[in-house]
Amino acid sequence: GSSGAEVNIVSSRMLLSGGIKITGSINETNIVNSIWVDNNFSTPKFGDRFINDSSGPMNFVASSLMWNSNTCNVQCQNSGLSTLIESSNGSINFNESALGFNFESTTGNLLTTLGGTGSGFSADTNTWIQPTVTQDETALETITSQPALLTGPDAFTFEVISNNALFDVDFLTPNIAGELIDTVSTTLLHPVSGVAITEDPLGNPREDANGLRDIGAIQLSLAPFLSVSNIGETSIDINWNEPTHHNNLTILNYEVSYAEVASSGTTITVPLPNLSTTINGLITGTAYEIKVRAIYDNGGSSENGPFSNAVNATPFGTLESPTLTATPGNAEAFLSWNIPDLGGRSYEFYDIFWRVLGDTNFIDAIAVYDINQTSATATGLTNGTTYEFSIFVRASGENSAYNFATATPDSNLLSTTDINLFNEKFNFYPNPVKDHFYIDTNEDFEAKLFSVNGTLLLDNLTNKVLDLSGYSQGIYFMQIQYQNKLYTKKIIKN
Repeated sequence: GSSGAEVNIVSSRMLLSGGIKITGSINETNIVNSIWVDNNFSTPKFGDRFINDSSGPMNFVASSLMWNSNTCNVQCQNSGLSTLIESSNGSINFNESALGFNFESTTGNLLTTLGGTGSGFSADTNTWIQPTVTQDETALETITSQPALLTGPDAFTFEVISNNALFDVDFLTPNIAGELIDTVSTTLLHPVSGVAITEDPLGNPREDANGLRDIGAIQLSLAPFLSVSNIGETSIDINWNEPTHHNNLTILNYEVSYAEVASSGTTITVPLPNLSTTINGLITGTAYEIKVRAIYDNGGSSENGPFSNAVNATPFGTLESPTLTATPGNAEAFLSWNIPDLGGRSYEFYDIFWRVLGDTNFIDAIAVYDINQTSATATGLTNGTTYEFSIFVRASGENSAYNFATATPDSNLLSTTDINLFNEKFNFYPNPVKDHFYIDTNEDFEAKLFSVNGTLLLDNLTNKVLDLSGYSQGIYFMQIQYQNKLYTKKIIKN
């Protein structure tokens, strides 16, 4: 960073993103109201660390960090690392923040949490750091120069095995019986604007009704945090965390409400101890708004808790990939494909790109924004060189799988001009075909029929009627020789 520059990361969720290293003459780095989790199953890697190599301080404010463990993986071991948070130049300061591990490791190649040779560390009395076998409570208090540092147990719920795609919520939710709940009385301010931050990174109110904040970034509240874990063709899987118990009331069950966006809703009851459910019977391609709340037992009468954040999700079917055919020409290739089933998604574009067969880098591409356009021509190719062509379709923000085809241009094959002349003189029907395939032309020609795998099935064809009734369903190719040039026609047999 340039001299006097400032880094501000505010109200962010960092998941499987790697750590952060700050270098140069940065004036100040602020990580505020943000959460960071490295992984939900593997040990820390070389890049899963926070390093301040800049001249200015790195400040963690009202933020939560969690590693899966402090066991160093092979990459980390080979690099000779010893710490997860390193002050190699400027200082590192913790305020109202929480740092911990999902699984505390006691054996293997272990890393300490804090270390380095820079300006050192500090922490306020509202910071919680989990002790480990390599850096106990006394060591952490000494390193941070904070004798009142919070290091007691159960700040987070430990050893979480999460089926939530956004497992950072499961890992970093404060334990109701721990040290993080309702501790901070000051208002949290944005480091740039100075305006009060009113929501945590999940969208929950940043303060409870009593005006107090939790240590760290996640504000555990009466409202659950809802997320979508999987989407099917007519179903949506959802899960949520257990909220705090309003006035210490017992939770009876959960109520999930869902509706087509801007429509009236449907509710389903989810019994304890479930924190997830599947909503079935949905309409493919239709957007739904979903939310959940706890229902409490108030002396024999039910009492509704507040609804969670609302999530929007759309059930989709399988996104099929177009099937690509590449027909070689003179210094070009003619590309064709089918219209795939989008599973209810909204079409965006086809993307076709190509490279020399065996090369890593693609050399050109074509984007097609009309779903009904199912052909294109790749030009400027080198005759005698085999090219690999690839296609995918993008719909509703998703890419299908890739489909590939190869072709080798040749000077003896038809060019685009030749194709246009050929199409004026030849007409083929029906295609797809069930029994008989007709070639409507007054020109003399010879043809061969190949399977989709390139096996020669029929040779020296001159008839204008081809009987395909005895062939199985699938794709075939007819190679037609006309005026000393070759043309390939794809035939679909139903």
